[in-house]
This record gives sequence, C-alpha cells and structure tokens, in this order.
Amino acid sequence: MAFQHFCAAFITGNIKGNAYRQRNVFLYPPQKQEVCDSYGEDDLKVVGNGTCGVNGNTKIFFADQNATTCDNGNIEGLYAGLYPTTTQLIGTNALLYQVLFNGALIQSQLTTITADAAGQTYRTRTAQGFNFMTQVSNSCSYYRERKVTKEEFYAEFNVAVENIEALSNDEMCKTDPSDANESGGMEKCIDHLESLFSL
Repeated sequence: MAFQHFCAAFITGNIKGNAYRQRNVFLYPPQKQEVCDSYGEDDLKVVGNGTCGVNGNTKIFFADQNATTCDNGNIEGLYAGLYPTTTQLIGTNALLYQVLFNGALIQSQLTTITADAAGQTYRTRTAQGFNFMTQVSNSCSYYRERKVTKEEFYAEFNVAVENIEALSNDEMCKTDPSDANESGGMEKCIDHLESLFSL
C-alpha cells in the first residue's frame, strides 16, 4: 500500500566524539478507507493488530555515522546496519545525505538548517528514493522539523500516537513487524529513540 498523506516524524540525534547517531520513529495515520476497500480480504496486509482504515502504526529507522577522515566535516556509516551512507556539508547551512546499495544510489536527502528571529531551529528536508537497479526515482518526501525540549518532544509524541489511533499494545516500534516473538509498544518507541544516548 502506498501512503500519500501526512506522517509525523520524531527524531533524536546525538554527537559523541567523531560519531553521529540518529533514531527516527514515523507515525503513519490510518489508510484511507477507499484504499482498504480496494483490496480483497486475502490481499489486505495490516501491520499489527489494528484495522485498515481505523488504526495507524509506526515505522522505525536508525543511522550511525562517523567522521573517519579530516574532510571538512563529511561523515559516513551504515544505514540500518547494512547500507553505506555519506553526509557532506553544503555551504554553511545544508547537508547532503545519500544511501547506496551495491554502489547504486537508493536515497538522496538535502537538509537545510535555519533559525527564526526567536532562535527556534528548523530542519527542512527533501528526500528522493531510487530503484537501485534502474536508478529511476520511485518516491519522494518533504519534512519540516524543529528542535524542541525533551518534555515537549514526548508530549507531542503522545498526542501524535493518539491522533493516528495506534493501538498502544500493538507492534509499535518493532524492528521487524513480521516477527510475532518481538514485543512492541510505547516503551519500545522510547527505548528506540533514546538508545543513541547510551552509545
């Protein structure tokens, strides 16, 4: 199923020594009912115990990078522990992040960092996905992010979970949503988001 509507993203980042760590939780809303209705019962796949068109859920990501050379702040590392990535500084307020698979580009993101007159920091990100075999683009996304306190972060996270009507006992924030033996839930989301601070 393709989701063509708003998702909320909650991201933590941490710099320690030459390493940068990032953890993401994306909350996607219930699928549109007409899309659910277009699938036969045998073809309809729902992640977790929710109902298509009624409940949303989560998807987690992580990326770990290191500065391995003295090269103007450029860093590299693995996305999901598998895919090589590079991040390059562009000018004084932008980053280019790219993910490769067998040497082929599969994702390219440009992030621009700005601040308003009150000092609020913003990250505006555009991401493009590519088929690794054909190199034809197959997805795109646009993110507007802002830096907040930990208290505001979790207050908004809880509201967002309620808004998507995710089941709190569902497979939220599971590493592998198809693994019936892995538990999920709100604590799993918090553990994921905060795991980078203990690295």
